Amino acid sequence: MLTNILWTGREYNSMENCLIESLSIGANITSTIVGTYEGKIYKVEYHIKTNERWEAVVLEINCLYSKQVQIIKFAGDGRGNWTHNGKKAEQFNGCIDVDIPLTPFYEYPPHLET
Repeated sequence: MLTNILWTGREYNSMENCLIESLSIGANITSTIVGTYEGKIYKVEYHIKTNERWEAVVLEINCLYSKQVQIIKFAGDGRGNWTHNGKKAEQFNGCIDVDIPLTPFYEYPPHLET
């Protein structure tokens, strides 16, 4: 199932176009956020891949703000073990979800019963 959602920012002057592809093996979420902060235009693109329990296994964020680009890439195993650029990211041990403060997406996934 493919869902396309358009959000306006709650705290920031922004607009987000989020595409959610729900599959039996998990979900792929791709989104683009554009807006302004302190008079400068920014763009944030993110991709999240989940397993069938909506536990994040891939996080990629590309940011452009004030002529500076930042790229963040994490890979996880769905059990809370993460790597960043191929190195263990132990500060995220136990984390199975992603919360990007700029987007309301964290409120979207359905509550799953175990």
